[in-house]
Amino acid sequence: MIIIYNYMKGIKVIGPSLFPLILLVPLQFFEKQRAEFELQLQHRTDQLNHKLEEAMPRLALVNNMRFLEQIEDYREETRKLRRRLLEFGEEAAWINSEEALFQFPLSTYPELDELKNCLLPVWGLLGLCQSWRTTLCKWMDGAFDELDAESIQETTNAMLK
Repeated sequence: MIIIYNYMKGIKVIGPSLFPLILLVPLQFFEKQRAEFELQLQHRTDQLNHKLEEAMPRLALVNNMRFLEQIEDYREETRKLRRRLLEFGEEAAWINSEEALFQFPLSTYPELDELKNCLLPVWGLLGLCQSWRTTLCKWMDGAFDELDAESIQETTNAMLK
């Protein structure tokens, strides 16, 4: 016998015949919630895969970088794409953590790895090009007496690495 005390109605005694019903309700609720969370996880996984597929054609930008005058535009476009890649990486990490909770096999995202492997070196190169252009303008158009041979050598060596 289980005694349940309700402040409004007083004491209520539940017999052993109602035990299975009492245990069944939370189990059904748990299974319903689990199914909903699994559907939500699948939906977010599908969304991420769709976003990655949409981002792949933007790599064509790398092939069309031909003009040094437009380096700021190229850098801005790659910055936007890099920011989206970071968001995709965070989303993939969240999905993998949820899959681990559900004891599902962890998803892999080869498109995300490919985008990162292609974009990050280009991002670094564009930063170096922009730094070189800024430094070159300062050296060529700035005051000659403000130039320091040691700092020029250090800057040049750092950019060559």
